Amino acid sequence: MYDLVIKNGEIYDGISSIPRYDNIYIKKGIIEEIGNIKNFTADKVINAEGYVVSPGFIDIHSHDDFHITKYPDSEGKISQGVTTIVNGNCGYSPAPINRKFYSEFKETVINLDPGLPFDWNSMDEYLELINNNTLNVIQLVGHHTLRCAAMGLEDRKPTNYEIQIMQQLTDESMKSGAFGLSTGLFAPPSCYANTNEIISLLKIVKKYEGSYHTHMRNEGTKIMDAIDETVLIAKESEVTAQISHLKISNPDYHGNSEKILEKINLIKKSGVDLYCDQYPYIASSGSLKARLPLWCQKGSNETIIKRLKDPHTRKKIHNDIEHNMRVENVSMRIYDFQKVLIALSPSDEQFIGMTLSEIAQLKQKSNIDMMLDLLISDNMSTRCIYFHMSDKDVENIMKDNNVAIGSDGLYMGDKCNVNPHPRHYGAFSRVLGKYVREKGVLSLPNAINKMTSLPAKILKLRRRGVLIRGNFADITIFDKNKIKDRSTFKKPFLKSDGVEFVIVNGIETFKKNNLTGNTSGLVLKRNFNE
Repeated sequence: MYDLVIKNGEIYDGISSIPRYDNIYIKKGIIEEIGNIKNFTADKVINAEGYVVSPGFIDIHSHDDFHITKYPDSEGKISQGVTTIVNGNCGYSPAPINRKFYSEFKETVINLDPGLPFDWNSMDEYLELINNNTLNVIQLVGHHTLRCAAMGLEDRKPTNYEIQIMQQLTDESMKSGAFGLSTGLFAPPSCYANTNEIISLLKIVKKYEGSYHTHMRNEGTKIMDAIDETVLIAKESEVTAQISHLKISNPDYHGNSEKILEKINLIKKSGVDLYCDQYPYIASSGSLKARLPLWCQKGSNETIIKRLKDPHTRKKIHNDIEHNMRVENVSMRIYDFQKVLIALSPSDEQFIGMTLSEIAQLKQKSNIDMMLDLLISDNMSTRCIYFHMSDKDVENIMKDNNVAIGSDGLYMGDKCNVNPHPRHYGAFSRVLGKYVREKGVLSLPNAINKMTSLPAKILKLRRRGVLIRGNFADITIFDKNKIKDRSTFKKPFLKSDGVEFVIVNGIETFKKNNLTGNTSGLVLKRNFNE
């Protein structure tokens, strides 16, 4: 007697390029057989004739950890076929917290926090809270958070004692089940760390067979230097490294994706275990605060706001944004104010969905003054969407065999007061619709591989990501002729078309465009990776 049987589907197992047409037999959350058993009995049968049956998609780059306690249904992810999310990316994780530096931690994660109580301290305590989800959850420990716990927001080299604190917290987090360490070397306080500081923490991660996931220091004209640092860190620490959301963010450097990919493949051939992830859009999303000059981002939000209000300092900020940041090729800057869309503005929700230049015209201010005034009004929590990449580079990067698909998706707050990047609801279905069916950039099995077995390989995630006997039954069933993203930059909460069923640990959690109400997702832990 089986719990669930999926019949007559076009099965792509996540590895092979050739489909098979068989049945999948599931019992107690495990795939017991794939074949054609006669005279079977089952509690439930899904007829998947005419549909693709694939492993559930693994979102290897997600930021759901800050709102999954409030929104455990994860509608945006499950509705596009995702069955496992990897949280804690770009150096941001909800734990561990040191109450001595609690205010500094809160300011660091202000652009991710939907109003959480943060009534936990350790990674272990946090993971205990997130055990009632539609999806499986994997957690990374973030370097921003570790640094805050050890030394607040200070821009200096840590003392030996502070390094020991970070190492101890890393060790505790890995023991609790974290899969690895992430860094956000583009912004404070992670950007204050030198290479050796990161290596010292990854030596701890190595003991647990964990991995390294990095938002590099630069994604523009200095991206080659940033890759070199990532490689050095991977070599010295002997861990698998993953470059987060690989892209070229500087329009002056568009067209160089082939050179970057050639470099990465040469590095791979030299024996370094290096991978990347990518979201399928030409726009990124993130804090408006991160587009200030780095010197201006130092200290507390109160300190930064004082700088923005001071007339003399404001002139210097103007000059840096308008001239110096361009001359210095700073990648985290605004390239065109007409291509910056407001995603979150707590002080004035009428601005959501407008560009910075439109708001400046409305308020009769310069673009830079409007940017600074908005940050002051929003207490530095303004989030924006930035259109600064090229289609050609996105497609080149997507084709590379070392690049997995990740959403980088997040939203904070309720749907009525935020306008997030559409990738949160559409990244995976967009790949299958636009880049597989419509444009032919990827073949169907190659795309599935990038969403399933490749992220599982990067994470060393056992018994998931591939449809074989003995693996957990995380399965997505979709119509390859209809699947597409509907989420847009103006209407980001539209669910995808073409996803018919999503099964997590053998339980149907999404059916015919609706959540079933089942919460069979598990917190997957590195030290209990079975």
